[in-house]
Amino acid sequence: HRSAYSIVLSRRISDTDGGFLGVVVGSIRFSYFHDLFARLTLTPGDTITVLRRDRTIIMRTPFDLDIIGKNLAERTSWNQANMKSGSYSGAGPVDPIPRLWVRHNGTGPLYVVVGKPLESILSLWRTEAIRIAAIVAATCIGLGFWQLQRLSDRRTRNAAIERERSRDPVPIAT
Repeated sequence: HRSAYSIVLSRRISDTDGGFLGVVVGSIRFSYFHDLFARLTLTPGDTITVLRRDRTIIMRTPFDLDIIGKNLAERTSWNQANMKSGSYSGAGPVDPIPRLWVRHNGTGPLYVVVGKPLESILSLWRTEAIRIAAIVAATCIGLGFWQLQRLSDRRTRNAAIERERSRDPVPIAT
């Protein structure tokens, strides 16, 4: 794996007085993230971005080596206030596709931002809304026909009763 791309992380170790005790260094190969993200069920347009605290992109799926190492500090929509845990919608830092962004901002040196295109979310919503509207419309039409049938039956019964009354006049008491 000599030519494999990797991320090198380091952390200073200090004593209780703040004096230097050493450095811990570790590395993570990009293949680790590729394998991890490949196990997830993502749809076209979904993104997962791993960032450092200073908003430098460490890894992203879909993978693009030109994006790795890009700092998002100058992006107003990706400023420090926006990067708290939670969600927001809008264009992302890499492409103009509007997405719903969800992020988890723990206490570690990295955080994750997941994006799903708004169009795919709204498409699912539209499909469900159309299905529900069709069910409601069919129910209303069915109830309307049922009510018309009841009205027709009532008119038929009333007409039969009127015919009977016209044949048998009520005797008038004298």
